[in-house]
Amino acid sequence: MDQRLQDHLACPRCRSGLLFSGETRKNRLWEGEFGCLGCSQSFKVVSEVPILVAPGAPTEGVLGEAYQERVREWIPKNFEREQRQPRESAKHSQLVRVVRSLEGVILDIASGPGGSLCVPVMMDGRTDRLLVMSDLGKPVMVEWRRLLREVGWGDRCSNIVFDARSIPFRDDSVTAITSMNGFDNILDNKPAYAEAERVLGRGGMLLDMVTVFEQGGKTQKLLLNCGQAAPDTESYFTMLETLGFGVEKSELLNEGRGKKNPGDFAPLEEEKWQDILAYARKPG
Repeated sequence: MDQRLQDHLACPRCRSGLLFSGETRKNRLWEGEFGCLGCSQSFKVVSEVPILVAPGAPTEGVLGEAYQERVREWIPKNFEREQRQPRESAKHSQLVRVVRSLEGVILDIASGPGGSLCVPVMMDGRTDRLLVMSDLGKPVMVEWRRLLREVGWGDRCSNIVFDARSIPFRDDSVTAITSMNGFDNILDNKPAYAEAERVLGRGGMLLDMVTVFEQGGKTQKLLLNCGQAAPDTESYFTMLETLGFGVEKSELLNEGRGKKNPGDFAPLEEEKWQDILAYARKPG
C-alpha cells in the first residue's frame, strides 16, 4: 500500500487512527500490521494488502472457495481484455478522463475480479495518484496486487480489503468514490452509501454506475426485501438526495430486458433493466 494513505485510514471498528508496524519498501507498506490507537485492535498487512475488516463483520459478500480459486484465472484475463479493448464508449471515456483529472484519494468500491474502472484509469501511467482498489474478498485484492506488481504497475494504485458498510477511512478524507456496479454487489447496501457520504470530503464526488429495474416488478421487490438502497430509479435518486448528495448529471449507459449476461443477478424473466451512471457531489 502507498505509505501516503496512512494518514487517511481509520479503524473500521471505532474509527480511531491506525499505526503501522512492519516492513516498508520504497514508500510502500509491505508486510506487518496496523494497530488501532483507540480500541487496540490489530489488522494484518499481507503482500502490501491491508485487511481492514472489523472482527465479527458480516461477510455475505465473500463467495465460496471455488469462486476464490477462480479469481486467479479471471483477474489476468480481465486485465488483458482491458489492455486490448479498454472501455471505449464515449460516456466511459469521459468518466475515465474525469477520474484521471482528480487529486487526492480516489476510492473504488467493490472493484472485484473485473477491476471496475481502475485499469483504464491507470493506463496513463501516473504513480502520484492515490487510487485505491477495494473488495471484501481477500483473494481478489491479493491477486490484483500480485498481477500489478508483475506487470510493473505496482506503484499506480493500492489494494485494500474492507467491508464497504464500514469503510476504514477518516471522515472527509476522500476526494472521490467510484463504483461500477460495486454497490450493487453489496448486500444490504444502505450503510455502504451512508459510509461513502461520511468519508467523502466537502465537494467530493460520487461517480456511481448502478443497475435499476422497473418499479413494481418482481426483481425490484426482491431487492427491496434484501435491503438494497437502489433497486429502481426513483429509489436511487431519493436515497442520494436523503444523504445530502447533489446529482449534477446522470446518464443512461445501457438498457434491455431479461438477463444482461449469463449469471447476472436479474433472475426474473423479461423485466426491463437500465444501467445508470450518476455524477453526484457532496456539498462544499
